[in-house]
Amino acid sequence: MTIAIRDASPADRPTVLALVAEAFAGNKTGGAEEVDVVTRTWEIDNPEAVELVACDGDTLVGHVLAVPGHVGDRAVPAIAPLCVHPSRHAEGIGGALMSAALDRLTSHGWPLVLLLGDPGYYSRFGFAPAGDLGLHYPPVGQSSPAFQVGRLGGDVGDVQGDFRFVWEV
Repeated sequence: MTIAIRDASPADRPTVLALVAEAFAGNKTGGAEEVDVVTRTWEIDNPEAVELVACDGDTLVGHVLAVPGHVGDRAVPAIAPLCVHPSRHAEGIGGALMSAALDRLTSHGWPLVLLLGDPGYYSRFGFAPAGDLGLHYPPVGQSSPAFQVGRLGGDVGDVQGDFRFVWEV
């Protein structure tokens, strides 16, 4: 297996949407919510977005999207979603995409990144409950362990409060 991580391009979009739908097909919305998140994020066309794909040859097998949302009037990046084709789970593709996205966010000077996901998976990348830093995502409650923060380095400062994803702003 030779997986290449690269920037996503507009030409990838139909394949990305199909991948996202298939990757999340088993959840309660059948992947529709995640597809909507990606589509709505693309409509905003944020120049600070980090969007990467994992390719095995010409086949797109993974995708991650990170784009700034807001805590009050302060921009804070969030990852939504990370996915890997179901037939390619447990091959390290998701980890490679996450590491590349975190490296890119760090190189852009972001001190932290947020996400909503499985603490058992994301803790391997240094994510911890965001509520411990006073960051909350109201739709999941004040103390949800699924809303997590990853410290990327630099001064986090006084970033505290309720977070809104870019498509909610």
